[in-house]
Amino acid sequence: MCSSKEIKGRAISSLNGRYWNCFLVSLIQMAITSALAVSVSAQETMGEFLGFLIIGSVCMSILPTLFVDYPLQVGVSGYYLKCRERKTEIGEMFAPFRDGYLNAVGTMTLSALKIFLWSLLFLIPGIIKAYGYAMVPYILAENPEMQAKDTLRYSETIMRGNRWRFFCLDLSFMGWFLLGFFSLGMGYLFLVPYIEAAHAEFYKELTEY
Repeated sequence: MCSSKEIKGRAISSLNGRYWNCFLVSLIQMAITSALAVSVSAQETMGEFLGFLIIGSVCMSILPTLFVDYPLQVGVSGYYLKCRERKTEIGEMFAPFRDGYLNAVGTMTLSALKIFLWSLLFLIPGIIKAYGYAMVPYILAENPEMQAKDTLRYSETIMRGNRWRFFCLDLSFMGWFLLGFFSLGMGYLFLVPYIEAAHAEFYKELTEY
C-alpha cells in the first residue's frame, strides 16, 4: 500500500500540464455552490418576510444540495479520475447531469442521510461512516447506473482497513490549509486541485493496484 507521500507524488504527476484546467474545474464548482448558497439565503429571507412555513424554508435549503451539489460532486470526481490519464474536457464535470443523474442524486442523498443518522449516535460513528462512504462519488463516476445499495456497500468494502490511511492523507494537507487560512482563503483555491487529485489517486490505488 502506498503512503500519503507516495499518493501525493502521484497526484502531482497527474496534475502536470493539467493543473490550470483542474483549477478552473474546482473554481467553477465553488462558484456554482456559492451562487446556490446566496440564492438559498435570499429565498429564506424572503420566505421569512412573507411568513412562509419553516418547512418550506428548509426545503429551499436542501433541494439545491440534492439536485445540483451532489451530482456536481460526482462529476468533479469523475473529471479528476479521467484527468489522471489524459487532458479532459472541462465539460466532463457535468457528465452526471447527462448520464445517471437521478441515480447520482439518490445515492449521494442516501449516503448523506446515513452519515447524518450515524452522527446522531455521537460524532465518532458519523466520522467513521463518512470515511466509509468517501469513495461513493468516484464509484458513481465510473459506474453511473450502479444501484445505491451496491455503491454504498462497495465503498465500505474498499475502505475497510483504509479509513485511517485516508484520514492521514487528509491530515497531511493541514499545513497547506493553515497557509490558505492565513491568506484569507485565497491559497485554498490553489490547493483544491492537489487535494482532489490525491483523493482520485487514493481511490485508484484501492481499485487497481
